[in-house]
Amino acid sequence: MSEIAEHGESALFRNADYILVFMWLVFVAGPLNHRSTPKKTVCPHPGFYAGMCVKCGQKLDDESGVAFGYIHKNLRLANDEVARLRNKDLKNLLRNRKLYLVLDLDHTLLNSARLSEITVEEGYLKGQRDALPDTLKSSLFKLDQMQMMTKLRPFVNTLLKEANNLFEMYIYTMGERPYALEMAKLLDPGDIYFNSRIIAQGDCTQRHRKGLDVVLGQESAVVILDDTEAVWGKHTGNLILMERYHFFASSCKHFGFNCKSLSELKSDESETEGALATVLKILQRIHTLFFDETREDNLKDRDVRQVLKNVRKEVLKDCTVVFSRVFPTNFPAKHHALWKMAEELGAKCSIELNPSVTHVVSTDAGTYKSRWAVQEKRYLVHPRWIEAANYMWRKQPEENFPKGADRIANCLVARVLSTKLINRDTFRQHLPRIIQATRRINIEVVGENLFILEFLNPIDRRRALGGGLAPLQQFDSFPGVKRVQILESLDFSTWDVWIQCHNIHVAYMQEEIIQRIGDMLGTMIKIDKGDREVFFGEIRRIKIRLGIDQTLQRHIILQENEGSGEIFVLITYEKLLDFCYAYGKVGHTWRECGEAEKMGTNMPYRSWLRASLPMGRNKKKPGGET
Repeated sequence: MSEIAEHGESALFRNADYILVFMWLVFVAGPLNHRSTPKKTVCPHPGFYAGMCVKCGQKLDDESGVAFGYIHKNLRLANDEVARLRNKDLKNLLRNRKLYLVLDLDHTLLNSARLSEITVEEGYLKGQRDALPDTLKSSLFKLDQMQMMTKLRPFVNTLLKEANNLFEMYIYTMGERPYALEMAKLLDPGDIYFNSRIIAQGDCTQRHRKGLDVVLGQESAVVILDDTEAVWGKHTGNLILMERYHFFASSCKHFGFNCKSLSELKSDESETEGALATVLKILQRIHTLFFDETREDNLKDRDVRQVLKNVRKEVLKDCTVVFSRVFPTNFPAKHHALWKMAEELGAKCSIELNPSVTHVVSTDAGTYKSRWAVQEKRYLVHPRWIEAANYMWRKQPEENFPKGADRIANCLVARVLSTKLINRDTFRQHLPRIIQATRRINIEVVGENLFILEFLNPIDRRRALGGGLAPLQQFDSFPGVKRVQILESLDFSTWDVWIQCHNIHVAYMQEEIIQRIGDMLGTMIKIDKGDREVFFGEIRRIKIRLGIDQTLQRHIILQENEGSGEIFVLITYEKLLDFCYAYGKVGHTWRECGEAEKMGTNMPYRSWLRASLPMGRNKKKPGGET
């Protein structure tokens, strides 16, 4: 009890051994003291355990405050109590010259893959531990009970050991709790770093969002390491964005990389120059600046978010930047994301050329400003030079970002299929969430419900393009939107779709017949042959290209050999756009069709035209993340 008195109630949450003491205070000392006090006072109900007030013992159905299920399953604290605990804990932490550090798991500290996803070239990872390369013996783990394999990121053990001297650390993952606890055992087998401070998906107060409301630490003293910016919402000022760690082939595939993984190459990140070694230096610098004894302000009034801003401003502090062919015509340059990013990194931005300019950022080597840079021996770089500096927290070699790269390579075109005119700001608000973008997307209007999307992260671009129409169908909170079509050019005259052909007898499963069916419906793109490259069953999948105004076919009839009979093939469409039941055209429903009312109930198309997705097409990431 003396330790509790010395360090305050928040000490209870740092060590699971104190939970029993806490429970005694709740169920014994609290109610008894309340009954023995003659003077009646109104209880503020600072918190609840299983619906019972931890102070007075009264049973209430109060769902206000914040649940701290990772500390104890049934614990909920009132907002005022959370604020009190945070203030008290901050004083103790600052007294020990520490801050808070919130750590993501997947792609930040480690990489996991299901055993079933291990490729043939990765097969050596399943072998005997003694046969593995020395670098893998202490960092690769096969978790048979979870049917998973996990690889710790190089330098992670050193990072945790050194950071533990500077920070009180939390794990915060969008994975499920059993996965989070198993990963914590690998990272912290001695239970030195995290104790019970392991926050998982079920502890979040907002769906698909992480928040500091479930962290018992003042926001002004919290630093976050995560590979995904979008999940942090209003807390991006606390965030250090991490370069993703892709060790396994399944990880590369999930994020759209068409290349061999580190495991397939039998390689890995550098131990001394990799992402974690780099970020440790940043963390050490942030800690030094926060606790700088030469500062005149009070320690408790300092804000680590301001320290982060100051460190970022040093990245390009000696650079004066002019942009050429980077912003859309008539767009206010100072409002562009790249201009703001450069200023956040400490660069001075200018619209006009002058002797102080050090860098011309351009997508076109032929512009006047680009030619001036060459003539005056100034740096001529692609916009990705600024993006890379922002990502790595240090100035990048200019020679790695040469002139003349085409900005179009970063862009896609989006057409919103809707009966209403969609506002750009509304579209900008919803699109990154639907795509699950890791970086900002610049969106410009080029026509009615037509937008240019400029991606700062090429992985986000590949993810959006790879799904075509499919990934953007979840605009459940976006009224009037039917679907968003994503293409590489402004040609929206066609769209690609997987169709299913039903009732094909096994005798007619030859590839040439399936090809004929595709040609009759549209332009054949691909035949789904399955894993064995042969046909099975009575359903066949093919991908075809249709005209956007083309009438959907419900069935086709093939003539048997020598005209002996007919083959009736029923057609259904996967992930089908909203379509008109009256005329079979996509882009509007029968309720929006002025001619449909004349048909009454005799409309020839119905919802059965939509095909069910084949099993196994939607898989979850390790740890329960989708």
